[in-house]
This record gives sequence, C-alpha cells and structure tokens, in this order.
Amino acid sequence: MAYTLNTGHALYGNLIELIGVQSGALVSHKTARTFTPESGSSYGSGGWGEHFSTVYNGYSTKGVSFTPSVSLNSTTTTSYTVLAVFNGTGTVTSSSSMLISLPGGGSSSIKGPGKTDAGLAMGSRLTGVNTMGTGQRMLTYCRIGETAAKLYNNKVKDVDATGLATDWADTTAAFSFIGGLVGLYSMSVDLVWLAVFNKELTSTEIGDLYDSLGASNAFALVASADTTAPTLTSASVTAVATTTGTGNVTTDEGNGTLYSIVSTSATAPSATQIQAGQNHTGAAAVWSGNQAVSTTGAKTFSITGLTASTAYYAHFQHKDAANNNSTVVTSAQFTTGSADTTVPTLTGSITISALTTTSYTATLPAGSDNIAVTGYEYRLNAGSWVDNGNTQVINISARTPGSTDTLEARAYDAAGNKSTPALSVSVTLLIGTITIPAVKDWSTGNLKTAQTGVQVDIHNISTGALVVRKTGQTTHATTGVCVVQDAALSDATTYEVITRFADGSKGMWDYTTSLT
Repeated sequence: MAYTLNTGHALYGNLIELIGVQSGALVSHKTARTFTPESGSSYGSGGWGEHFSTVYNGYSTKGVSFTPSVSLNSTTTTSYTVLAVFNGTGTVTSSSSMLISLPGGGSSSIKGPGKTDAGLAMGSRLTGVNTMGTGQRMLTYCRIGETAAKLYNNKVKDVDATGLATDWADTTAAFSFIGGLVGLYSMSVDLVWLAVFNKELTSTEIGDLYDSLGASNAFALVASADTTAPTLTSASVTAVATTTGTGNVTTDEGNGTLYSIVSTSATAPSATQIQAGQNHTGAAAVWSGNQAVSTTGAKTFSITGLTASTAYYAHFQHKDAANNNSTVVTSAQFTTGSADTTVPTLTGSITISALTTTSYTATLPAGSDNIAVTGYEYRLNAGSWVDNGNTQVINISARTPGSTDTLEARAYDAAGNKSTPALSVSVTLLIGTITIPAVKDWSTGNLKTAQTGVQVDIHNISTGALVVRKTGQTTHATTGVCVVQDAALSDATTYEVITRFADGSKGMWDYTTSLT
C-alpha cells in the first residue's frame, strides 16, 4: 500500500528521515535514496504490515546498504532520536552488533536503539541478555549530547544513562547500512519503520507514535494513499430476546475495526462517539462493542444487558486501517421481549434415601415452568438458601446424629422466579441405640418399672473401658423397657450395660446396638 509523509504531523519539522516498506521495496520518504539489499535478505509482512528482513549470518551481513547516507551534524544537533519499529527480531553476532552502521568509517555512525550487556543505552545488541527483548515492538534511542542517552521499549523508558562518553560529536555523523556492519557482525530483524529526528523526543511524543502503530503499516508520520472509507449495509438486529439480541451488518473492507452501540434513540451518534461507546448525547451507550475486521462481508455482535419490553436501535460504524471512517448506519427499531414473571411449579414429595448418622440424600420431584426450570435451591432449618444447580438430587452431610432437619426446596427459572410454597420434609438422622427390654435388679431379679434418674454405664465388652455414661434415664411404667441413645455407640456392636437405680440397686447385661 502506498504512503506519503504526513506533513501535518507535529514532528514533521524535526524528521530527518523516515525509511519504510511499500509494495515489497524499501522507500525513504524525506530524501530520495537507492537501496541495495544483500543476497539472503528479503521482504515479508507481520502484525504491523510489510517489513524488510535482515538475516543473521555470523560476521557476514545480509542487510541493505543505501546511498546517499543519512547524516547530521552532531556538534550543532547535540541531541537526536533514532526510532525503529519491528515485526520481530532474532539472533545477533555479539553485544556490539548495531542495527545501523556506516561501512568504511570516515565519520561517526549515528546510533540506533539497543543496549550493552551492562545495560547502557547505545545502538547495539537488539536481542539476547540485558537487551530490549524480542518480538513485535518499537525501540527508541535518544542521544543527549556526547555523554547521556535514553532508551525506550515501546513507550516505556528502559534506560536513562549519563556519563557514557560513547557518542562523540561529528559534523558528518551518518549511517548507510541496516542490519549490522560488513565484516564484523550481523543480525536478524523484521524492520517496518526507521525514523531519525533532530531532537530528543519526549516520552509523550514517543508514546503517541507507538499508539499510532497499526496493521497495514499504519503510522502517524505517514498518510495512507487509501482515502476510501468503508461502506456498511444491511444493519439489523435479530434473535431478540428479553435482554439480548444479535447485531448484524455487512462491510465492504476487510481491515480496521468495526464498532457498534445500542441506544433508545434513532439519532445516530458520530463516528467518534460510537468508537468511544457513547450514544448521540455523549453519554455511555446501553451496550457497546467492537471487533477487528480481517475479511469483507457480514459481521455479527452479541448484544447483552438490555431491558425487557424496551425499544432500541443498533448503530454501526467501521474505521479502516487507513483511519477512514464509514458513515454510521442504524438498524430498524427492535423491542425486547416481556419480562418473565411466571413462577415455576414444584409439587409432590421429597424422597429421602441413604440415611446415616450424619448424612442423607434428598431427591426432588421435577419442577415445571412456562419457559424452563433452570435450577433448584434448598435450605436446612430455615437457614440460608443454597443453589443446587439444575439437578434434583441434594446430598446433605456433616449433620448431628439423632438430630432432626427440616429441609425445604424450590425451583427457579432464568428470570429468577422461584416456586412457592417450598416443598418441605422432616429428616431425623440415625443414632446408635440400645434397647433394654426389661430392666431388672441383678441381685433379686425384680423388674424395675417406672424408674427415673437411672444411670446407665455402657462398656466395651472386650476391654471393659467406659464408652459412655448416660444419666437421667427412665424405665417404662409397666414393661420396664429402657431405651439409651448416643452418637458414641456403633451399629451392630455388643456392649456390657450396667444400670444403677436411685435405691442403690443395679443390673448388668450384654446388649447389641442398632441405628434408629
């Protein structure tokens, strides 16, 4: 794609040279220069558009030379900036490898961005230890007199060095080679842009230049020859639901960014407002979105967060890679569906299974709804409701043996409607139980009926150790039955049971527990 210098840019007057790639060839934008690529170098493309690729080749270069050289008087222009934009970088020969050089000597070479193993800012070593990293990025070297320099990685200052004494002033400082220095070192880089300025750029100026980079060689220092804005057609919204819809539009350009907003007004926002996610008043839009465009044709947006029973319009706008803005197009009015206020129904009984001393499983009947049941929730003993997801099986654990739970459950739908009243079931956890069928005085054999304050000691039958002592127990008024329950009692286990009565008598028998 053809580009011309952006003469209206604030830095145009400070630009000594801008070298870039157009249609598979290196081009200098300020001064006509002849470029002679070396064998092995090549052209390609990446995230920021076309690039020229130099190749690492040990001490032999595979870069490009050009005439005339880029030069400046560094005795009068005491500060300068060299900015390089890469789609990627690779291997270099050594820590002294420089992006730009002046073969043959005779003058001091203008330095390009890089840094030494010690971290000093200078025009060397684009990759490796203590370097500016690899991959797609913009590197900027600011020479500040003979002894100071700054180095920026993208738009972040990486080095701010003084006392360098490494950049001597020269009335004809220059460079005429990109990709190393013949006979000394080489490197692999994918160069998109190389710019030289006659001053130290500020961090703000560097940040603005970085932010202007984009696909198809977009850069603030140039203006694209593409002056044709994209055309959008067939704006519509389909699959409209209560709070969502699908935005549709067709574009005739396969680059740049497509934007959309939704508002309650048919008045179209400006391109700038849509790109900022605003409606025509400048307020935040009800919904906004954007997507990168790489092909022509129909595009869709997933619109969310709308209000039920409300009329809306979708507005679309396309900004291409050359910053040409399409006309805003607007869909026909669309209205979201009515809010669902119908509560689900949950009837029947809750079934309890797998009951133990500390856990059980509750199975709910299936709920019904005018649209769909989307889940169930439950609570225990009037506590907080717990979401069980869209499953009818509730697993309850960590309960107290012998305690009784009241479990309530209800169904809900996508609109948050919940069935009422809640289904309820009472669940008593199992507990170890010993039933003494007829408590008797061991010494006399007399039946001990209607006894109160009975102490029952339950012992391990093998070791004699006391397992649990229960006080305040009673016996039946006519049968003398005494029922003892405790969580310490294991199921189907035989214990030695000693009963002690208020009159001092006692009984002793062996009994086996059950879970009840």
